[in-house]
Amino acid sequence: MKIKIKSPRVVGYLLLLVINVTEFRSGVWFSILQLILGLLVFLPEVVEDVSWTSKNSNRNGLKIAYLLTLVAGIAYKWYDAPNHMFLFLYLTLLLFFVKNENDLRDNFRWMVVIIMGFATLHKIINPNFVSGDFLAYRLLSGDFFQPVYMSGLFPKIKDVLDQNYQDIYTFTQGESFLTDQITLKNVQPNLMVGLKFFVFSIIGMEFLVAALFAFLYTKRLAFIVLLIFVASIGLIVSEFEFAATFLFMGAIMCPTKFSTLRSMFWATFVLYVVLALQNNVMLW
Repeated sequence: MKIKIKSPRVVGYLLLLVINVTEFRSGVWFSILQLILGLLVFLPEVVEDVSWTSKNSNRNGLKIAYLLTLVAGIAYKWYDAPNHMFLFLYLTLLLFFVKNENDLRDNFRWMVVIIMGFATLHKIINPNFVSGDFLAYRLLSGDFFQPVYMSGLFPKIKDVLDQNYQDIYTFTQGESFLTDQITLKNVQPNLMVGLKFFVFSIIGMEFLVAALFAFLYTKRLAFIVLLIFVASIGLIVSEFEFAATFLFMGAIMCPTKFSTLRSMFWATFVLYVVLALQNNVMLW
Protein backbone atom coordinates (compact mmCIF):
# COMPACT_ATOMS: atom_id res chain seq x y z
CA MET A 1 0.00 0.00 0.00
CA LYS A 2 1.40 3.39 -0.98
CA ILE A 3 0.90 5.99 1.72
CA LYS A 4 0.48 9.52 0.47
CA ILE A 5 -1.22 12.37 2.29
CA LYS A 6 -4.04 13.70 0.13
CA SER A 7 -5.71 16.32 2.36
CA PRO A 8 -3.81 18.34 5.01
CA ARG A 9 -7.09 19.91 6.18
CA VAL A 10 -8.47 16.45 7.02
CA VAL A 11 -5.24 15.63 8.89
CA GLY A 12 -5.87 18.77 10.94
CA TYR A 13 -9.45 17.69 11.51
CA LEU A 14 -8.32 14.25 12.72
CA LEU A 15 -5.95 15.90 15.20
CA LEU A 16 -8.94 17.88 16.52
CA LEU A 17 -10.87 14.62 16.77
CA VAL A 18 -8.09 13.07 18.88
CA ILE A 19 -7.90 15.95 21.36
CA ASN A 20 -11.69 16.09 21.62
CA VAL A 21 -12.15 12.41 22.38
CA THR A 22 -9.24 12.25 24.85
CA GLU A 23 -11.13 14.72 27.05
CA PHE A 24 -13.80 12.03 27.50
CA ARG A 25 -16.45 14.76 27.84
CA SER A 26 -18.84 12.44 26.00
CA GLY A 27 -18.19 9.53 28.32
CA VAL A 28 -15.64 6.79 27.69
CA TRP A 29 -17.70 4.61 25.32
CA PHE A 30 -19.09 7.46 23.22
CA SER A 31 -15.56 8.92 22.93
CA ILE A 32 -14.07 5.59 21.78
CA LEU A 33 -16.89 5.15 19.28
CA GLN A 34 -16.38 8.67 17.95
CA LEU A 35 -12.68 7.99 17.42
CA ILE A 36 -13.27 4.69 15.61
CA LEU A 37 -16.04 6.02 13.35
CA GLY A 38 -14.14 9.25 12.68
CA LEU A 39 -11.10 7.30 11.51
CA LEU A 40 -13.24 5.01 9.37
CA VAL A 41 -14.88 8.02 7.69
CA PHE A 42 -11.87 10.28 7.17
CA LEU A 43 -8.78 8.08 6.76
CA PRO A 44 -9.69 7.25 3.12
CA GLU A 45 -9.63 11.01 2.46
CA VAL A 46 -6.13 11.28 3.90
CA VAL A 47 -4.25 8.20 2.71
CA GLU A 48 -4.30 6.96 -0.86
CA ASP A 49 -5.45 3.41 -1.62
CA VAL A 50 -7.32 3.13 1.68
CA SER A 51 -11.04 2.47 1.55
CA TRP A 52 -13.28 0.56 3.93
CA THR A 53 -16.38 0.63 1.76
CA SER A 54 -17.03 -0.08 -1.89
CA LYS A 55 -20.42 1.62 -2.05
CA ASN A 56 -21.49 5.20 -1.39
CA SER A 57 -24.45 3.94 0.63
CA ASN A 58 -22.11 2.21 3.08
CA ARG A 59 -19.94 5.31 3.36
CA ASN A 60 -23.01 7.48 3.97
CA GLY A 61 -24.08 5.05 6.67
CA LEU A 62 -20.74 5.53 8.42
CA LYS A 63 -21.10 9.30 8.20
CA ILE A 64 -24.59 9.22 9.71
CA ALA A 65 -23.43 6.92 12.51
CA TYR A 66 -20.48 9.21 13.21
CA LEU A 67 -22.67 12.33 13.32
CA LEU A 68 -25.09 10.58 15.67
CA THR A 69 -22.24 9.77 18.09
CA LEU A 70 -21.14 13.43 18.06
CA VAL A 71 -24.69 14.61 18.80
CA ALA A 72 -25.11 11.93 21.46
CA GLY A 73 -21.79 12.98 22.99
CA ILE A 74 -23.02 16.55 23.37
CA ALA A 75 -26.36 15.35 24.77
CA TYR A 76 -24.58 13.01 27.21
CA LYS A 77 -23.91 15.89 29.60
CA TRP A 78 -25.54 18.76 27.70
CA TYR A 79 -25.36 21.08 30.71
CA ASP A 80 -21.56 20.74 30.77
CA ALA A 81 -20.82 20.52 27.04
CA PRO A 82 -18.05 23.01 26.14
CA ASN A 83 -18.18 25.35 23.15
CA HIS A 84 -15.60 23.43 21.15
CA MET A 85 -17.81 20.31 21.02
CA PHE A 86 -20.48 22.28 19.14
CA LEU A 87 -17.79 23.85 16.93
CA PHE A 88 -16.39 20.42 16.14
CA LEU A 89 -19.84 19.13 15.15
CA TYR A 90 -20.29 22.04 12.75
CA LEU A 91 -16.79 21.52 11.32
CA THR A 92 -17.74 17.90 10.67
CA LEU A 93 -20.90 18.93 8.81
CA LEU A 94 -18.90 21.38 6.70
CA LEU A 95 -16.32 18.75 5.74
CA PHE A 96 -19.12 16.37 4.80
CA PHE A 97 -21.14 18.74 2.64
CA VAL A 98 -18.88 21.63 1.52
CA LYS A 99 -16.36 20.51 -1.10
CA ASN A 100 -15.36 23.89 -2.55
CA GLU A 101 -12.41 25.44 -0.71
CA ASN A 102 -13.68 29.00 -1.12
CA ASP A 103 -17.08 28.05 0.28
CA LEU A 104 -15.39 26.34 3.22
CA ARG A 105 -13.32 29.44 3.97
CA ASP A 106 -16.40 31.64 3.70
CA ASN A 107 -18.25 29.43 6.21
CA PHE A 108 -15.29 29.63 8.58
CA ARG A 109 -15.21 33.40 8.17
CA TRP A 110 -18.83 33.86 9.22
CA MET A 111 -18.40 31.37 12.04
CA VAL A 112 -15.71 33.65 13.44
CA VAL A 113 -17.90 36.73 13.00
CA ILE A 114 -20.95 35.12 14.63
CA ILE A 115 -19.06 33.50 17.53
CA MET A 116 -16.98 36.56 18.36
CA GLY A 117 -19.92 38.91 17.81
CA PHE A 118 -22.22 37.02 20.16
CA ALA A 119 -19.39 36.52 22.67
CA THR A 120 -18.96 40.31 22.76
CA LEU A 121 -22.69 40.90 23.17
CA HIS A 122 -23.02 38.25 25.88
CA LYS A 123 -20.22 39.80 27.93
CA ILE A 124 -21.56 43.35 27.56
CA ILE A 125 -25.04 42.44 28.83
CA ASN A 126 -23.72 40.22 31.64
CA PRO A 127 -23.30 42.38 34.78
CA ASN A 128 -21.15 39.75 36.50
CA PHE A 129 -18.64 39.91 33.64
CA VAL A 130 -18.65 43.70 33.20
CA SER A 131 -18.20 44.24 36.95
CA GLY A 132 -15.18 41.94 36.98
CA ASP A 133 -16.73 39.55 39.53
CA PHE A 134 -16.64 36.57 37.17
CA LEU A 135 -12.99 37.09 36.27
CA ALA A 136 -12.10 37.72 39.92
CA TYR A 137 -13.57 34.36 40.92
CA ARG A 138 -11.86 32.52 38.06
CA LEU A 139 -8.55 34.17 38.92
CA LEU A 140 -8.72 33.63 42.70
CA SER A 141 -9.84 30.02 42.24
CA GLY A 142 -6.73 29.31 40.16
CA ASP A 143 -8.49 28.84 36.80
CA PHE A 144 -6.77 31.76 35.06
CA PHE A 145 -3.07 32.23 34.23
CA GLN A 146 -2.18 28.69 35.34
CA PRO A 147 1.05 28.54 33.25
CA VAL A 148 2.20 31.74 34.99
CA TYR A 149 1.59 30.85 38.62
CA MET A 150 2.46 27.16 38.14
CA SER A 151 5.86 28.21 36.77
CA GLY A 152 7.07 28.96 40.30
CA LEU A 153 7.92 32.59 39.50
CA PHE A 154 5.34 33.81 42.02
CA PRO A 155 5.39 31.31 44.93
CA LYS A 156 3.34 33.48 47.31
CA ILE A 157 0.54 33.89 44.76
CA LYS A 158 0.62 30.15 44.04
CA ASP A 159 0.25 29.40 47.76
CA VAL A 160 -2.77 31.69 48.02
CA LEU A 161 -4.45 30.21 44.93
CA ASP A 162 -3.78 26.65 46.10
CA GLN A 163 -5.39 27.48 49.45
CA ASN A 164 -8.38 29.08 47.68
CA TYR A 165 -8.81 25.98 45.56
CA GLN A 166 -8.77 23.78 48.63
CA ASP A 167 -11.26 26.07 50.40
CA ILE A 168 -13.63 25.91 47.41
CA TYR A 169 -13.41 22.12 47.31
CA THR A 170 -14.13 21.83 51.03
CA PHE A 171 -16.98 24.34 50.76
CA THR A 172 -18.70 22.53 47.88
CA GLN A 173 -18.58 19.22 49.74
CA GLY A 174 -20.74 20.61 52.54
CA GLU A 175 -24.51 20.40 52.71
CA SER A 176 -25.08 24.16 52.88
CA PHE A 177 -22.96 25.33 49.93
CA LEU A 178 -26.10 26.34 47.97
CA THR A 179 -27.11 28.88 50.63
CA ASP A 180 -23.84 29.89 52.34
CA GLN A 181 -21.00 32.02 51.00
CA ILE A 182 -17.25 31.67 50.82
CA THR A 183 -14.61 34.42 50.89
CA LEU A 184 -11.47 33.80 48.87
CA LYS A 185 -8.10 35.27 49.79
CA ASN A 186 -6.92 38.11 47.58
CA VAL A 187 -3.59 38.03 45.77
CA GLN A 188 -3.34 41.78 45.10
CA PRO A 189 -4.86 44.75 46.99
CA ASN A 190 -5.81 46.57 43.76
CA LEU A 191 -6.95 43.45 41.94
CA MET A 192 -10.30 44.85 40.74
CA VAL A 193 -8.64 47.85 39.09
CA GLY A 194 -6.50 45.58 36.94
CA LEU A 195 -9.42 43.26 36.27
CA LYS A 196 -11.53 46.12 34.92
CA PHE A 197 -8.85 46.77 32.31
CA PHE A 198 -8.68 43.04 31.55
CA VAL A 199 -12.49 42.86 31.20
CA PHE A 200 -12.66 45.59 28.59
CA SER A 201 -9.54 44.29 26.82
CA ILE A 202 -11.29 40.94 26.27
CA ILE A 203 -14.49 42.61 25.08
CA GLY A 204 -12.52 44.93 22.79
CA MET A 205 -10.46 42.13 21.24
CA GLU A 206 -13.49 39.94 20.58
CA PHE A 207 -15.33 42.85 18.98
CA LEU A 208 -12.24 43.74 16.89
CA VAL A 209 -11.92 40.17 15.58
CA ALA A 210 -15.62 40.08 14.64
CA ALA A 211 -15.43 43.47 12.91
CA LEU A 212 -12.23 42.68 10.99
CA PHE A 213 -13.58 39.38 9.63
CA ALA A 214 -16.90 40.99 8.76
CA PHE A 215 -15.47 43.96 6.86
CA LEU A 216 -11.72 43.47 6.26
CA TYR A 217 -11.53 39.72 5.76
CA THR A 218 -8.97 39.91 2.93
CA LYS A 219 -6.52 42.06 4.89
CA ARG A 220 -3.44 40.71 6.66
CA LEU A 221 -4.43 42.64 9.81
CA ALA A 222 -7.51 40.46 10.35
CA PHE A 223 -5.42 37.29 10.53
CA ILE A 224 -2.69 38.88 12.67
CA VAL A 225 -5.27 39.97 15.26
CA LEU A 226 -6.97 36.55 15.19
CA LEU A 227 -3.63 34.74 15.66
CA ILE A 228 -2.56 36.98 18.55
CA PHE A 229 -5.94 36.70 20.28
CA VAL A 230 -6.32 32.94 19.95
CA ALA A 231 -2.66 32.11 20.63
CA SER A 232 -2.85 34.03 23.92
CA ILE A 233 -5.75 31.91 25.21
CA GLY A 234 -3.44 29.22 26.58
CA LEU A 235 -1.67 31.74 28.81
CA ILE A 236 -4.97 32.79 30.37
CA VAL A 237 -7.14 29.68 30.59
CA SER A 238 -6.66 26.01 29.66
CA GLU A 239 -9.13 26.06 26.76
CA PHE A 240 -6.67 24.33 24.46
CA GLU A 241 -9.29 22.49 22.38
CA PHE A 242 -11.21 25.69 21.64
CA ALA A 243 -8.03 27.54 20.72
CA ALA A 244 -6.83 24.67 18.51
CA THR A 245 -10.17 24.68 16.66
CA PHE A 246 -9.91 28.40 15.92
CA LEU A 247 -6.27 28.07 14.88
CA PHE A 248 -7.25 25.27 12.48
CA MET A 249 -9.95 27.51 10.99
CA GLY A 250 -7.47 30.39 10.75
CA ALA A 251 -4.92 28.22 8.94
CA ILE A 252 -7.55 27.15 6.39
CA MET A 253 -8.85 30.70 5.89
CA CYS A 254 -5.47 32.43 5.67
CA PRO A 255 -4.70 33.21 1.99
CA THR A 256 -1.66 31.56 0.43
CA LYS A 257 -0.21 35.03 -0.28
CA PHE A 258 0.30 35.35 3.49
CA SER A 259 2.47 32.22 3.54
CA THR A 260 4.48 33.11 6.66
CA LEU A 261 1.33 33.96 8.60
CA ARG A 262 -0.34 30.77 7.45
CA SER A 263 2.67 28.72 8.60
CA MET A 264 2.42 30.45 11.99
CA PHE A 265 -1.23 29.38 12.26
CA TRP A 266 -0.32 25.75 11.53
CA ALA A 267 2.65 25.78 13.92
CA THR A 268 0.57 27.28 16.73
CA PHE A 269 -2.21 24.80 15.97
CA VAL A 270 0.20 21.88 16.41
CA LEU A 271 1.48 23.43 19.66
CA TYR A 272 -2.06 23.65 21.04
CA VAL A 273 -2.80 20.07 19.99
CA VAL A 274 0.21 18.95 22.03
CA LEU A 275 -0.85 21.11 24.99
CA ALA A 276 -4.40 19.74 24.80
CA LEU A 277 -3.17 16.13 24.77
CA GLN A 278 -0.82 16.81 27.66
CA ASN A 279 -3.58 18.47 29.68
CA ASN A 280 -6.06 15.69 28.93
CA VAL A 281 -3.61 12.96 29.93
CA MET A 282 -2.88 14.77 33.21
CA LEU A 283 -6.64 14.81 33.98
CA TRP A 284 -7.13 11.07 33.43
